[in-house]
Amino acid sequence: MGEFDLVKWLVAGIAAFGVNYFRNGFAAIFISGSIVNSFACKLLKRLFNQPRPAGAAGQGLPDPGMPSSHAHMLFFLTAYFGLHARSRADDSGSPFMFAACASLAIAILSCCHRVASGKHSRAQVLVGALTGLLGGVLWRHTFGDAAIQATQEALNSLRNSPYSRAELPCLLTVEAIGLFFLTGGGRRLSMRGKKTT
Repeated sequence: MGEFDLVKWLVAGIAAFGVNYFRNGFAAIFISGSIVNSFACKLLKRLFNQPRPAGAAGQGLPDPGMPSSHAHMLFFLTAYFGLHARSRADDSGSPFMFAACASLAIAILSCCHRVASGKHSRAQVLVGALTGLLGGVLWRHTFGDAAIQATQEALNSLRNSPYSRAELPCLLTVEAIGLFFLTGGGRRLSMRGKKTT
């Protein structure tokens, strides 16, 4: 198993905080986008199948390096929060602008660290940043305010139904599955299966 990865858990923590703090249409659309973009990045890694720089395998990183998952997810967050904040003319956009600025700072620092530590090449980080930005823009424009409002109305009707007690367990189950894959749990399971065969 590789070193403890603070950025991976930070991204998962931001996602968990968003869902649990807001518990609204925005949170549902946001976490769905995070999960879809995580899978998209894993698919791109398999398609490109470009190895990491020499020495990265010795750091516990045997998977392909193109694009950087860290750059992809952090720039997805930056684009999504920034566009969401931009759509808010009143003060309700300021927490999202703060989140966008914070994720941009973390993204830049993380990308520099990934290259400096030999875990990725500059090209892998750049492609990760571009695919993440593209994913954030596409997700925000595809599932914008109308989708957020529709999801909010669906959640409201669920709260008013006799099944409202099921909302939190369902939300936590979806969140747990998503965070499992966001933090690389699926990769660990597939690697464990290869070791036993």
